Amino acid sequence: MRTIHLCFASIMIFGTAAIACSSSSSGGGGTANPDTSDSGAGPQMGATDSGAADAGPVSLDFEKRVNGAPLHALATDDKGNMFVAGELLGATDFGGGKVTPSATQTAFLAEYDKTGKLAWVKLFTGTADMQQDWALAPDGVGGVYLAGVVSAKVNLGGSDIDLGFPDMGATTALLAHFDGTGKHLSSGAVLDCKSPCGKPLLTGSTRGVAFDVAATGISQTPFVMGGTQDYYQGAATFRYLLSGSATNLDRLTGNDIFGVYQDTVNQFVYDAVNEDNGVTIDEVDWTGAQSDMWSYPNAKMAGFAMDGQKRAFMSGYMDNTVAANQFFQTYGPTIEWTKNLTLTGDAEVRMMPDTVIYDPKTKTSIFAVEFEGKVAVDTATFQTKSPAGKDDWDIFLVRFDHKGKLVAQKQLGSSDHETVRALSLLPDGRVVVAGDSNGAAYLAAVTL
Repeated sequence: MRTIHLCFASIMIFGTAAIACSSSSSGGGGTANPDTSDSGAGPQMGATDSGAADAGPVSLDFEKRVNGAPLHALATDDKGNMFVAGELLGATDFGGGKVTPSATQTAFLAEYDKTGKLAWVKLFTGTADMQQDWALAPDGVGGVYLAGVVSAKVNLGGSDIDLGFPDMGATTALLAHFDGTGKHLSSGAVLDCKSPCGKPLLTGSTRGVAFDVAATGISQTPFVMGGTQDYYQGAATFRYLLSGSATNLDRLTGNDIFGVYQDTVNQFVYDAVNEDNGVTIDEVDWTGAQSDMWSYPNAKMAGFAMDGQKRAFMSGYMDNTVAANQFFQTYGPTIEWTKNLTLTGDAEVRMMPDTVIYDPKTKTSIFAVEFEGKVAVDTATFQTKSPAGKDDWDIFLVRFDHKGKLVAQKQLGSSDHETVRALSLLPDGRVVVAGDSNGAAYLAAVTL
């Protein structure tokens, strides 16, 4: 039996990971030299190139491991700076000496340079276990936007932000802005939800930031930088466009938004939404007016990226009766190619959000997948090696050109990399992978 998990949310609720997955079954180099100077550095990563027999270890440009600080989000800017955000569970060394948080400091934002050296780290105050998830996006001028969903009062550097609803289970979606030195520029609530807000998604530029978050139940939207919306009831997905002040608010038809992209050349924003009957991608301008839209019936997606020419790259499945069609490329409504994952025996895979990226320099798409057992994609085969009685989840990366040709593949393991939270790209083409493994967060740069 082969099992495929498609995971469409990964949110931390009261300190516990809640991952919503759907399953479908069918018969059937050089030596790595990771930087382990951080507190709690794990064993050296045994990364193997899985496309050929007897492949040796692949080269890691750097790897940082941090105990006590699970990662939620990753973003890189055009100078190669890397921003990460997540939970803070105790004394932690981010690379500049041990940081011992107070009892109320429960979240962090940090920046590393392109070599993996820590630039700065900020600790945020709030009620313990108050966070569900964080998201990041560069602002185009060296700073970063931070979005989050919290279930209690929090302070990101400005005024305290409290829940808009006192109800049990209520949450608030936040938006904050920091410059390149970590200085707080602004922060505030974007959406109050009587039931949990969904995972926030961000895309930023010098024009502004697009903020997507889903809500169910009665909600209210006190914009962080101007304007107020009335209460409403029902399911909706918001896009929050910001250019100095709130410019518009759109209500989309689905409440599971899995991707957002900002085309800075043509000045469009794209929202990718899982609906009851398939996937829809909406193209809107900065006034919020819809200029195009296309749909894929019976599809269900997790990862999403675009190339600025209406070409989308997604992970998931296009037809729920053919769950092996996991990667595909579209050009507007046209499906240009699909790639099936072939699983052997009891092998499993997990498709996660924020694990598809596009490389504009090479015009290639890059996908990351968590897997266990033996999995084949196109001409590449990946195999985990588990000790007796131990589950072993690893990660593989694959790169495809626009014609659907597999041009590169890598495996991260063995048993040193169990989850992937996010992928990003450095200006020189290196792929940055962020996740959690064996109780430690990791941030690794890989030449793929």
